[in-house]
Amino acid sequence: MGINASSNKPADDEEPEHVGVNEDGAPSPPLEADEDQRSPRAEEQGPFSEVPSPTPPPLERSPSDSVVHVDVREPEAPKDSGSSSLATKKCAFGLLFVIAVAVGVGAFLLIGMSDSSRGRGEPTIPGESPAGNGTTKPRNETTAAGGNAGTADADGSWGGFTGIGDVEWPGFPDTGADWNEDDLNAMLPDASLVAWQSLKAPAAAAGIKIGSIYNDYRIWGSGANAVEVASYEDVLTANFHVITPENACKPSAIYQTRTPDFRDCDRVIDWAEANGVEVRFHVSAWGDWNPDWMKALPAEEKQDEFSRYMREMLTHYKDRSGTIKYWDVLNEAVCDNVFLTPSKQNCAPGEGRPEDLGLLKGAEAESNWYPEIPNYFDLSFQIAREVLGPDSMLVYNDYGFESTEDPADPEKHQRVYDYVKAALDRGVPIDAVGFQLHIANIHGAQGIAGSIFFSDYMAGLKEQLAKFAALGIEVHITEIDVGCSFPTLPCTPSWARLDPTVRGRAQGAVYAAALEACLDVEGCTIYQMWGSTDKYSWRAGAWDPDEGDGEAADDGANSMYNQHAHIFDESLQPKTAAYSILGTLLARAA
Repeated sequence: MGINASSNKPADDEEPEHVGVNEDGAPSPPLEADEDQRSPRAEEQGPFSEVPSPTPPPLERSPSDSVVHVDVREPEAPKDSGSSSLATKKCAFGLLFVIAVAVGVGAFLLIGMSDSSRGRGEPTIPGESPAGNGTTKPRNETTAAGGNAGTADADGSWGGFTGIGDVEWPGFPDTGADWNEDDLNAMLPDASLVAWQSLKAPAAAAGIKIGSIYNDYRIWGSGANAVEVASYEDVLTANFHVITPENACKPSAIYQTRTPDFRDCDRVIDWAEANGVEVRFHVSAWGDWNPDWMKALPAEEKQDEFSRYMREMLTHYKDRSGTIKYWDVLNEAVCDNVFLTPSKQNCAPGEGRPEDLGLLKGAEAESNWYPEIPNYFDLSFQIAREVLGPDSMLVYNDYGFESTEDPADPEKHQRVYDYVKAALDRGVPIDAVGFQLHIANIHGAQGIAGSIFFSDYMAGLKEQLAKFAALGIEVHITEIDVGCSFPTLPCTPSWARLDPTVRGRAQGAVYAAALEACLDVEGCTIYQMWGSTDKYSWRAGAWDPDEGDGEAADDGANSMYNQHAHIFDESLQPKTAAYSILGTLLARAA
């Protein structure tokens, strides 16, 4: 994330291109981002739109103690019918992309225009039921723990859903009609009611910590009143062991000038400490999304300045180790080679030290520090260990490598593994690797595109987690969210036409499959999400900063770019995805 020093807002940067596959099976073209297109989050998928960060008024809490039951059922997972090699998938991925770009874009525009007659005032949103179809019960009461009642089988299984990665979904006709209750009952198995409960105790019983983020600038700049902020925070304290400050602890927030301003980061950590929530500090070093003054440093000054600011920042927080349990020391250093996406093809084998194996992002990827600081990767962890001490948990965090079966960048899983292994072999003090996992329903092998290109993605996730754990380090899922498409691409009209109950199950299946992969690997100790609620979300839509933070002119909450990627809805009620996670944890703990 970049920060505008004069306004204390996240600053604008260019949005990287992405390759996606739409729900009808045709690949979508890379998103050509210009100066007016901005993502609301400065992670690997894109930077922030400008969001002010006013100080909210004192909080007034008023808990609720009522319970409501919601009938939620998960689909059976059919047997895998076989998979093709990753190389074959990549070739097919490319061929289908070349053939379908013009057809896909034209069809999307044509269907989108025809959809305009349906009106934007009556959308269907994942986790909610369109008026009158009778597929879900109303959500008008909450539990004291922040949520409704839900469903799970009495024996601890989750509606017949096993969470394995080869889930396939029937092809729904693109008619725009909602599925009625009889249709759903015919295709979804029954489940009996169970009251919603906090995720923390089931996660602990299953041997894992569960976490999310604190949406600092996003909620502070939203105009939320004290009661709304308190309700949001109650969801966090009730359900999560660990939170990550979304932006407030990044160098671009703290170091808008050479003189640090720790107040916003302190504010989040103070809140976590007061509420007994652990913190993942994110992030002390990043080659990208740094403040302008860092970007402008002459090459000969970079190493001294890098060492100075890292030591200063970590020294400020080292005495908060009772709350800060995990330190994302370095973020997204290994290079990309995303298929047909030039902005994500940044490997430079000729740059840097021989021991870096040509695997780090260099100057062509706008890396702030490498190769001018040749030992940038090693130095980050050496400084962190020196300042924070031997008991600190030092994490390398990255994206795009999470599965051994990912046709978008089919070799990054090996690049990250090779680099981390080599770093460990030369004594770099890495204690854990963070798997970001910003994914979509197709990564659960759903739909035509998912069944063709991502049928083995979840099996590959489990394999990759196990490979890193075998190095003697922990593995953490650090930023999972599950949208209807890749983060900068819109949902398709066919996805929007699906009954919201079906969409909810599709999303829940992916969350649960990733959780099961983590639970199956002994060294996977944390399952953490990049957002808890669709109300405050980097995947909420409008990429134009002039339209606000996820609020498009035509109602960002219902925009086709709003992916509703989290497990609580905009009213802070648990969606089917939350029940899928709960059910998976209960089944594992039983």
